[in-house]
Amino acid sequence: MIEKLRQILKVVFCAQGAYPAGGLFSAGHFFLLAVTIAAIVVSLNKTLAYSYRKIRTIIRRLIIIITILEVTKILFNFWTGNGSHLMNWVPLYFCTICIYAGWLSCFSRGPLQHLGDVFLATGSLIGGICFLLYPSSSIMLYPTFHFLTLHSFFYHGVMVYIGILMNRSGLVQLGHGDLKEYAAYVMMFCLMSWSLNRRLHTNFMFISETFRGTILDIPYKILGPFYTPVAIAVQATIPYEVIMWFKKKTTLLNRPSWYPEVEQ
Repeated sequence: MIEKLRQILKVVFCAQGAYPAGGLFSAGHFFLLAVTIAAIVVSLNKTLAYSYRKIRTIIRRLIIIITILEVTKILFNFWTGNGSHLMNWVPLYFCTICIYAGWLSCFSRGPLQHLGDVFLATGSLIGGICFLLYPSSSIMLYPTFHFLTLHSFFYHGVMVYIGILMNRSGLVQLGHGDLKEYAAYVMMFCLMSWSLNRRLHTNFMFISETFRGTILDIPYKILGPFYTPVAIAVQATIPYEVIMWFKKKTTLLNRPSWYPEVEQ
């Protein structure tokens, strides 16, 4: 029994390349996707009609949890010898800026809180969905049940859950005027990343070059030198506009009239 547990832990916390990767669109991918979707649905069914105070508390706890997990991920990369590669651990990607937005949303007030809310309800939701459908990171490098693979599905599942919860509960009321706040937030990280990429030859936010072996290869080849400005413009506008279009065309991200009256 103890030996079996050791073998499991050996796989769960193995270094990159020690065991075959789970693989994109593999059975492991679809299993983790199904489990994540089921968890999101069950969680939403239990919490959508909560008071806004309760919802804020849930979001705050989740942001703290994913922050701790992100720090654990960073420590794991140093432990396995990946610390010298900045892109393996520096949290400067579209999905990781969800953490910073989460802290603004949960631990600030006024305009800063609204800024965090806007990103969590739009960019975070779209980013999480895109990753779950096309998880082009950990599962392509590590086994299906590796710590980093499980972390990535949990992390992006939380992004989707929070985004739907904020919209569907009515906690966040989005307007087209919020686009400038969303765009400014994303642009800040894109420009920071672009500066670092030029100096350190990195590819934070995936705006300086393609992420080889993924669908980014296609626009990178087509756009050539225009790839960077287009990549920045897309990240700074499209996720927000997609959510606003979806809210306009359907009622799935709006608070239903049959929900109980909101208890603040």
